[in-house]
Amino acid sequence: MLPFGDSQRYDLVIEKNGKFQKIQVKTVTEKNGAIQVDARVIGHNLRKFNIYHPTEKDFDILAVVGMKTQKVYTIPFDGKHRRIRLRVSQTKNNQRKNVRLADDYLLSGL
Repeated sequence: MLPFGDSQRYDLVIEKNGKFQKIQVKTVTEKNGAIQVDARVIGHNLRKFNIYHPTEKDFDILAVVGMKTQKVYTIPFDGKHRRIRLRVSQTKNNQRKNVRLADDYLLSGL
C-alpha cells in the first residue's frame, strides 16, 4: 500500500484483531549511537510550508525506518512527546535510567 498525498496526519492504516490503527511513517539516520525522530508532520505545497503538531487522536503508531539498516521501529504515540530518541547502542557512561532502547521497539517478523 502506498500513502497518498503529503502533509496528512497519518500515512497508513492497518487492521489488527478487528481494530484499525493509524500509522505515521518517518525515516531517520543513526547518529552517535541513537536515532531521533520528530513526530511533527512537515510538508509543503506550492504556496505554503506547513508544520503540524499532532495529538494522540491523529495517529496511533509512529513507525520509524532506519535509512542505513532498514530496521523498522514501532512506537505507540500518545501525543505527549514531539521528539523521541531511541538508543541503538549503549551510552558511553552506561546510563540506563530514562533511556529508551531501540531494540525494545524493533518490529519483528519482516
